[in-house]
Amino acid sequence: MYTLRIYNVIGQEIIRLVDKVQPTGRYTITWDARTAHGHPVASGIYLYRLNTGSGFSQTMRMTLLK
Repeated sequence: MYTLRIYNVIGQEIIRLVDKVQPTGRYTITWDARTAHGHPVASGIYLYRLNTGSGFSQTMRMTLLK
């Protein structure tokens, strides 16, 4: 099971991009800078977190420029 979520800087989940079982491999995900409800988000700093079923978890920072 893999999950990829995007959060704002105060920790609110903006969108869950991936939440499914996938075979091991390399994947590319594109975020259209919208919330889960389809509303556009502002330019700024966001965090993304990748979790895997094997216990791996990584959180990274990204800058969204429009």
